Amino acid sequence: MKKIVLGMVLGAGITFSTAVYASDAIQAMKYQVAFLFNGVIKQVDSEYTVLNYNGHAYVPIRFVAESMRAQVEFNEADKQISIKYGTPTEQLQSRIEMTALQLLKSTENGEMNETKSQIDAIAPTELNSVFIQIFKMAHMYQGKPQVINLVELLIQKQVDLNIVDASNGYTPLHYAAERSIDLVGSLLDAGPKVNVLANGMTPLMQVSSKKQLGLVNKMLALGADPNLGGGALLSTLHPFASSGLNDESVQIAKNLIAYKADVNATNSDGETPLLAAVSMSMPQSRQIVQLLLEHGADPNQIAKSNWSGLTPLMRAVNSYGHDSIQGVYTMVEMLINAHADVNATDDKGNTVLSYAVEFNQHSMEGNSAVIRLLLKKGANPQTKDKNGVTPLDKAKNIVDEKIRDEIVKLLE
Repeated sequence: MKKIVLGMVLGAGITFSTAVYASDAIQAMKYQVAFLFNGVIKQVDSEYTVLNYNGHAYVPIRFVAESMRAQVEFNEADKQISIKYGTPTEQLQSRIEMTALQLLKSTENGEMNETKSQIDAIAPTELNSVFIQIFKMAHMYQGKPQVINLVELLIQKQVDLNIVDASNGYTPLHYAAERSIDLVGSLLDAGPKVNVLANGMTPLMQVSSKKQLGLVNKMLALGADPNLGGGALLSTLHPFASSGLNDESVQIAKNLIAYKADVNATNSDGETPLLAAVSMSMPQSRQIVQLLLEHGADPNQIAKSNWSGLTPLMRAVNSYGHDSIQGVYTMVEMLINAHADVNATDDKGNTVLSYAVEFNQHSMEGNSAVIRLLLKKGANPQTKDKNGVTPLDKAKNIVDEKIRDEIVKLLE
């Protein structure tokens, strides 16, 4: 086998290498070409080559240039590569991206003098755009402490800390909180605006959902509004917040409430902090439910867009991630003691008792204790939904015979 190496393609600041293997029976050769960049001839070295492989032109630079939204044309007769970018805006954006990538790469390699020289060479009109681009790309260098040094060098250049990404309204702080949490502290020290709502999110909401207690406290101390955009409290408790709830979640909830977070706030999906908290059955969720109720959370509040009008009690009896049936029982009891309506109905006429029975249709252990509690507190087993079905009717469809007999007996 012959190995024909096309060398390093140093096109537009990106290094690219490729290789082709050819058997002795295949004729292959490489030759230099003229290189035009937006119509201007550029000086290139001997490593800019085109491979004529078995009668077909192979242009390795195409894979680099096209990845940067350029168009590559090769005239085999004239042996000329022509690389053209689209609109001036696209050319500018590509230049910004390449500059940011170069800065991140040299910083990662510890070449801080080179990084400083690169920063000094950036046109003043492009410096702010490069700054926010760094935060858009920094997640690729997560855990690299050198990137913090790069951010601090750019801040020293008096960049606009609050430059806005026109595509989504994000600021550098949004991107840092979303993608590169280790950069948030340094950026906050520089004094950016902390109360910017973009794409339904604030930086405080983002760090709250990631359980970053220290950053939450820092933002609150800097004046972050815990109620902007539906509230950071809800972001902390949302069922899809990363990896559920933990002890940091409980402390974040306490601190947000201490800073006057609205315990009955709703977001665009109609979710409330209490509805979110009761969706998960675990010790921390019960602590937060108790905390919310103590600070005035409405146990009967629903939102029209919320899952067909479910109440917190309906969610609690059918919550996921059960650590134990006893845990569900405790949460239900807390809500009832706070005057949750045990006979409330959703948009389809289902009652809390209906949801408790439905849980038993899929459970291996049943929750008869919860049903007993609901009945004791006045839940009506004869209430029909809009299809005329009662909780007792649903109980008769429980698969497990032992559980079915027990629940039916309770409801009859």
